[in-house]
Amino acid sequence: MPSWSNEKLIESCKAGNKVHARLLFERHKDYVWGLIWNIIRDAEITRDLTQDTFLRASKGLPKFKGKSSFKTWLSRIAANVCKDHIGSTKRKHWEARVSLDDPESPTIEKRLPDNWRKPPCANFCMRNEKIRCIKQSTDCR
Repeated sequence: MPSWSNEKLIESCKAGNKVHARLLFERHKDYVWGLIWNIIRDAEITRDLTQDTFLRASKGLPKFKGKSSFKTWLSRIAANVCKDHIGSTKRKHWEARVSLDDPESPTIEKRLPDNWRKPPCANFCMRNEKIRCIKQSTDCR
């Protein structure tokens, strides 16, 4: 098969040619993988997000108007896939915030890690202040 331009491959893909879609993927997969790797730095997640990028690209290809290069368009999709992944990861690890107005909300002290429940000087005192705290209370260490 002669070397096809991205534009011809895209037109062929829009017409439903899956072989050309695969060729477009093969042509750009290393580039997209590198973009995602620079953001994520995890090989397994990078592989999954690269697949997600091409899945979104294939679904959105009919809307691609060619006002930018295909590579630029694909880069934007990859960036959005990374952004979505990072956002969903943060939401999974983020505990619900404590409402100070809601009496049903658990107290802040119950939500703090154990090592933060010590007297403040145990975590935050500077060297001289810590020495003073130790002299005043045996709880601060």
